[in-house]
Amino acid sequence: MGSTILTLKRTGQTADSADVNASAPRGLRRLAVPLRRRRDGTAADPFRTLWDASFEPLLAHVDGQIVDVNPAFSHTFGYTADEALRLTVLDLAAPAERAALSERIRIGEPAPFELIGATKAGAPCYLEVSARRAPDREDGWGMLALRDVTDRRQAEEEAGVLAFQYAADLTVVAEVARRLPRTADAASARTAICEAALEVCDGAMAVLMEPDGAGNLVSTAIAGAHSEPLMVPMDHPSSATAQVFASREPFFADLSTHGGVSPQLVEASGLVTALWQPVLRDGDPVGVLLVAWDRHVTLISDRAAAVVGLFAAEAAVAIERVDILARLDELNNALAQQVEALRLSDQFKSDFVSSVSHELRTPLASILGYTDILVNGEVGEMTADQAEFLDIIDQNARRLLTLINDLLTLSGLESGRMVIRPEPVDLRDLARANVHVHAPAVVAHRLRLELQLPDDPVTVEVDSDRISQVLSNLVSNAIKFTPDEGDLGIALAVEGREAVLRVSDSGIGISEDDRERLFERFFRAGNAVEQAIPGTGLGLAICKGIVDAHAGRLSLESALGEGTTVTVRLPLTVVR
Repeated sequence: MGSTILTLKRTGQTADSADVNASAPRGLRRLAVPLRRRRDGTAADPFRTLWDASFEPLLAHVDGQIVDVNPAFSHTFGYTADEALRLTVLDLAAPAERAALSERIRIGEPAPFELIGATKAGAPCYLEVSARRAPDREDGWGMLALRDVTDRRQAEEEAGVLAFQYAADLTVVAEVARRLPRTADAASARTAICEAALEVCDGAMAVLMEPDGAGNLVSTAIAGAHSEPLMVPMDHPSSATAQVFASREPFFADLSTHGGVSPQLVEASGLVTALWQPVLRDGDPVGVLLVAWDRHVTLISDRAAAVVGLFAAEAAVAIERVDILARLDELNNALAQQVEALRLSDQFKSDFVSSVSHELRTPLASILGYTDILVNGEVGEMTADQAEFLDIIDQNARRLLTLINDLLTLSGLESGRMVIRPEPVDLRDLARANVHVHAPAVVAHRLRLELQLPDDPVTVEVDSDRISQVLSNLVSNAIKFTPDEGDLGIALAVEGREAVLRVSDSGIGISEDDRERLFERFFRAGNAVEQAIPGTGLGLAICKGIVDAHAGRLSLESALGEGTTVTVRLPLTVVR
């Protein structure tokens, strides 16, 4: 119920005094304002009723001298009404609060304020005070409405203490998180967990017990007191560790009365009290964290148990993390070994191919040399059949020589032994030269060739022989995969800081599935194989390797039945 404001006046003998409620206390009978009376002059006093019924302590005073109190005042402060009339307002306040209270009363501060009061028994209490003075009087009339807020203040202080405790808990949690291992070494990580638990809990020993896969719980890490490795069967009837693992509930015990730990260990380490905390991962037990003390700990608070539980949960995450990292380490090591084995195998293969290719070139050069002697008639005239057979030998020998050269080029690219001799080259010259070389094949297949070159030089720092080899392979492919009377295009342009060379055709094209593998060695598109178009599947792989070695890029666009465009991008020479 809200505080009631009562206006007071000094004692005086007037005609109105006799009309005040005769049942009111003496002070109030003297001081109540005549206007509070009913107009008909009867003794009914509704303000007296409100005064007595208020749940909050109320007092009336004249210049600080108490002249009346309500029943709630007596209940709160312990003074009877007669005892209260012998007090001043300042007697209700603690000594340190009296000056402030006096000033508030003097100025008639309307806003509620708090102070520390004192009961008759001397017990302190927190009060919320509202001071009122009669606005039309200057002779010290006034009242105080007092509200006991002790319970609220105690609750606030307790909340503050809890907040402080929670802040301390958060500090502990942060410390736990800081201490959790960041290493993939599983053994070190588990030891770090036990050491951190030991320090956080101020214990004497910490043990992490985990299943061994054979029906036992074994110690995977121990910190604090020295101990031999521990092992407990999961179905041990009296083992606290086994029971906590099975029940997933923490357990606290005095080791002098509970045999949850090996008596030999207790005797050797001097342990007195222990807490078993299950380590859970997604609700399933993965271990037990045991923290033991060498002193009597009669009770572990809910907060402390919660912190240990949180630590165990974080430990479960850390254990899972280090196990995963350790497994990843194993897999990475195994993968690295496999990669190294593949690299060596590939190196052996490349070295073998290079060696064999070199060995094949010598006899093949001899075959081609003697074939030329025979074709030229230097050892006598040949019949038409003999000339035809020699032509077949020559064509196939040259195809074999091309394959050997391609293998040697590819081997050099893969091993990094290919020598690149860069020099300033105008790509327009290379384009014209390749058109001239392939002109007979273009004419033979009745192809339409369009050459687009800029007016200004397009200079790049490249090995002219290697880039000419790239251009020759691309033009040869365009001719080979384009039906007779088709279209070919060679276009050179400058785009930004790059020279861009495009070779296009209107040939058979390449399917989307095959395009992803075109730059693999020995791979050939399905439609090329079906149509028995000759080739080794090395040309594009070699082209890409050479372009990459020149810090360039090679890309391909194609659609089945619509032709192909291969684009080579090379960095322009920087003009100094």
